[in-house]
Amino acid sequence: MTHFGPSGFGQRAKAVNQVLAAGMVQAISEALAFADASGLDTEQLLPVLGQGAVGSRLLERRGARMLAEDFEPGFRMALHEKDLRLSQALLQSLEVNLPMVEMTLKHYERLMAQGHGDEDMTALYRLKRELFRTGNRRSL
Repeated sequence: MTHFGPSGFGQRAKAVNQVLAAGMVQAISEALAFADASGLDTEQLLPVLGQGAVGSRLLERRGARMLAEDFEPGFRMALHEKDLRLSQALLQSLEVNLPMVEMTLKHYERLMAQGHGDEDMTALYRLKRELFRTGNRRSL
């Protein structure tokens, strides 16, 4: 257990963690969709990425599963969305909007409307993959 200060500071630390998780899932989803669409051997690529500066537990544990479109929950998207809403409220109290938080919430809303809320948060890969599969060259 770690003490961060006065009442509410533990919640702030959790909010920071959720923002970081959102950024990581965004980056990994986009990168893996790009790699797959580029024709790279992703089985060969994943271990190389994992050993470099971008290596992370999320990439290590979920990368191959994302590419296989296996979104069995580790951390449900609906729960991450709820936590990001709390982060968003705290950010608004500081009079700041973080674009990545706003984008992730928008993407989660879209996926949850399609019935994916009980899947892992890495199901965000579905949206990134679609950019390449449909030939859609616009951003989400």
